Amino acid sequence: MIEASRLVHRLNTRVDDFCYALLKDEITYVSVGLIEGKSLYSAFTHRKWQEVYVNFSLHHHDPSFNAAINIPEMPIFWDMVPKNTKKAAVIMKERCEMVDITSGITMGFKKEASLLLLTIGSKLHNSDFLVAFNESIIPQLKIGDIL
Repeated sequence: MIEASRLVHRLNTRVDDFCYALLKDEITYVSVGLIEGKSLYSAFTHRKWQEVYVNFSLHHHDPSFNAAINIPEMPIFWDMVPKNTKKAAVIMKERCEMVDITSGITMGFKKEASLLLLTIGSKLHNSDFLVAFNESIIPQLKIGDIL
C-alpha cells in the first residue's frame, strides 16, 4: 500500500511532457504524478499551484490524491470527495480558486510497481465535465506512453 506521507516529489521530463499534452479547450488544468517506489515524479500545468502543492507537501492531505492511490482505476470526481478534515477541504477549495476551475477528477492507473495519477480540471460544471471526460478525454489518454 502506498503511503502519501512517505512520498518525495521529484521532476521527470517525460511526466512534464505528458502533462502538457493533455491540455485542450475543455481541459484547463492538468497535473500528473508518477509513483515509483518512494518517489513521486510530478508535473503541473499551473506553476504557482505546483509550487504551493510541492513545497507544503499537500499530497499528504489531498483527499482526491489519497483516494486515487487507494482505489486505482476508479475516477474520483472532486464533488464526490469526502472532505473529512479542514486541511482536505482547504486543499480542494484552494486548488479550484488558484487554478480558476470549477470541476475536476483524479484517477490512478496501476502497472506493475508504478502508479500514474492523473488530475484534470475544467471550467465546465460537473455534468458537462463528466460528458467531456467520457467522450473526448478518456479516448485520447495514452497511459501506456508513460507507464
